[in-house]
Amino acid sequence: MGCFNRTIVVLESFVDLRGLRVLELGQQEFMPSWKGHTNCKEYYKSIGVQEYASIYAEPTDYIGLFEVVTNLGETEHASVESQEPLFRLIHHLCRTGGYMLHDSPVSCENHAPISYSRLFFFELAYACHYDIVYMDPPENMVYGHLLTLYRKNRESTFNVPDYIWKSITYDGKTI
Repeated sequence: MGCFNRTIVVLESFVDLRGLRVLELGQQEFMPSWKGHTNCKEYYKSIGVQEYASIYAEPTDYIGLFEVVTNLGETEHASVESQEPLFRLIHHLCRTGGYMLHDSPVSCENHAPISYSRLFFFELAYACHYDIVYMDPPENMVYGHLLTLYRKNRESTFNVPDYIWKSITYDGKTI
């Protein structure tokens, strides 16, 4: 999808990224450029992020290594069957005390096959014992996207009940 400038503004409002390890699902470009940078990797390096990585597959050697894990428009392009494994991966990549940032569509027609609901992100937080640090109020959502920042305050298993996945829609139909 790419990274909206407001996404970085919200993240930096709650998290000092200097010296942290940041992992992105995919490698995101800014829309438009941000402080002279065209992609997140350049920007993170310029502000002193200790380590940056981006992934497109499951890296077992990264489990629990990152203080910040971002999903800025990747999971909605994956299959229905991949949703649970992708969110499980995000959970395991983030270390205890770290943050997970999701910028995900809730009403993006013609963008991607998967859309999420606010309820999905509330229920995910409850099931995984995340603190919701920030969630867009409905009037602040940009282009039908919901920005949600979680904090993983304790190590917990990723045990998400099946009913939570049913609040996701695929091509406009609840799965």
